[in-house]
Amino acid sequence: MPLALSKNMKSQSFNLSPYTTEKVKFDFYFPEEGAYTHFPSSVSIGGKVVSRSQSIKLKVVKNAEKQKAESFQDLLKAGMHVEILKFLATENLTAKAKSFSFNDMLYLLKDKQFFTKVIDILRER
Repeated sequence: MPLALSKNMKSQSFNLSPYTTEKVKFDFYFPEEGAYTHFPSSVSIGGKVVSRSQSIKLKVVKNAEKQKAESFQDLLKAGMHVEILKFLATENLTAKAKSFSFNDMLYLLKDKQFFTKVIDILRER
């Protein structure tokens, strides 16, 4: 079931320059566990489909499995803000072993409270 005034199926038009992307967010609620298929996005020019992404298989479970976060990317994917801050405070940020990059976390810095905590940690270090 789509949420936030989304529709089951949606068509949007974008004018994209070469080598650009457009990110579109959808919110869904799944009333029960199961396997679902998300219909792929398509690109058309002049009404003719010229490209289509692959279908995405979604596995809906009652309780998400906790995954061990071994790299900075794992922390970002899991949305573990407290752990991200701990990582910034304790890990060697110049070592490539944990896949750290400030660029990967820029979207999190839109949250003023999180941004302030990050700046405080970096100043302290």
